[in-house]
Amino acid sequence: YEFLRVVLHTVLRIFYRKIEIGGAELVPRGRPLIFVANHVNGIVDPLLIAMVTRLPMRFMAKAPLFQTWMFGPLLKLVDAIPVFRRDPRDYPGGLVPADLPHDEMFRAAHDRLAAGGNLCLFPEGVGHSPPQLQELKTGVARILLGAEASHQYGLDIHIVPVGLTFENQGLFRSKVFIRVGPAIAGRGYFEQHRTEPSEAVRRLTDDLQQ
Repeated sequence: YEFLRVVLHTVLRIFYRKIEIGGAELVPRGRPLIFVANHVNGIVDPLLIAMVTRLPMRFMAKAPLFQTWMFGPLLKLVDAIPVFRRDPRDYPGGLVPADLPHDEMFRAAHDRLAAGGNLCLFPEGVGHSPPQLQELKTGVARILLGAEASHQYGLDIHIVPVGLTFENQGLFRSKVFIRVGPAIAGRGYFEQHRTEPSEAVRRLTDDLQQ
């Protein structure tokens, strides 16, 4: 992972004329983290986050990417976690299976956090070209609160929001600005999650959207 991170860091520094980073000092240390970001530039987005954080992490990516010749081997090499979406575009013939392996996905994410590791995912649930943030899915909140609940709310997981802004997404020698925001501590939602888990998930998602 570290070797790949250094190589891709070099590639990004060549491709972009300037990569400006703000707020890197806000990343907490010594606890499990979930990095989340807007998703406007495909495979480049997770590479930029890996570059700026300099932390080992498991990425979560939509399941169809694991079957492609270009991204599949890389995702498997870094032990990424497949996300099975209810999106007809992800399946042959547009037929969404009735039984998706969501339990396996959440278990892998929970195990990573319980071991003190980090995750990275894109809670809009879809890549997009317009710069406006799309409505967030509830997956991040469900992962955090589910992992905490299965370990008696003792993991102290934090969410680190990251904003990615591109001068021109695909233009060689253009500029990109990466802004790390203040971390959101999961413990502020534990009490409600014990009695109203769905409401706690929704409140955490709404706060993250803000």
